[in-house]
Amino acid sequence: MQTLIVRIPFLLGVSCVLLLVISLLYRSLVQPNWLPAPGEPYGVADVLEGLLWFAVLGLSVACLALSVVLALPSRFRDMRGAIRMLAIGIGVPLAAYLIYPHLPLVRLGGA
Repeated sequence: MQTLIVRIPFLLGVSCVLLLVISLLYRSLVQPNWLPAPGEPYGVADVLEGLLWFAVLGLSVACLALSVVLALPSRFRDMRGAIRMLAIGIGVPLAAYLIYPHLPLVRLGGA
């Protein structure tokens, strides 16, 4: 039981950071190459980017909720894990928000 309590925060934190890296790579490498149809304001790439952003936010909220659970006085109390989850839950969306506008957009092909 104790190893499960240690693994859940680790796996949640790793998945949150990994999803942020995947969404940043998607924005930089894939999205510029999927242009919307002529006359359409948004395309499939914009919808997928929005879904990735909401997934990052969802995992960040889960990290924050787990941080609260780990900080409460109970048999699951782990203050180091709670502080890590709090840092990931706040830092990942903040990093995404600050990095997104500065990403280089790589357009493949001659178009």
